Amino acid sequence: MLAATGGLFVLSWPLFWVMHHSDASVILLGQLGFAVLIAGFAGASPAAMVELVPDRLRCTVLSVGYNLGFGILGGLTPMVAVYTIKRSHDDLSPAFLPMAAAAVSFVVIAGLRETYRLALATPAVANTAAVARDAA
Repeated sequence: MLAATGGLFVLSWPLFWVMHHSDASVILLGQLGFAVLIAGFAGASPAAMVELVPDRLRCTVLSVGYNLGFGILGGLTPMVAVYTIKRSHDDLSPAFLPMAAAAVSFVVIAGLRETYRLALATPAVANTAAVARDAA
C-alpha cells in the first residue's frame, strides 16, 4: 500500500499528462498506469481495514465509514476537478487531487502497526458457544 500511494503521488501528474494526448493508444497507457497503481492499493485495503476495527464493530464501522467517505469524496471529485481547471486554466490540475489523497494515505498507512503475526480475535459465535459450554 505504501508503494501504491507513493507511486500515485509521484506518477499522477505524468500519467495525467500522458492521458492528455490525441492518440488513443497513448491515453490507454496512462489509464493502465493508474489501473496498476490503484489495484495495488485496492487489493490490500480490505484486509487492512478489517485489521483496524474490532470484530464486534467491524461490519457497521466499515460499511458506514467506507461508504460515507467514498460517497462524499467520490461524489464531489468531478465538481472539484472542474473547479480546479476553471481556476487554474490548466487541464492537468486535477492531477493534484489524487496526489493529495495519496499523500494523506501514505502518512496514515505509514503510521499503522503491522499485525500479520498477531492472532485474530475469536469470532463472537465461538465465544458464545464456549461460554455456554463452560456454564453447563
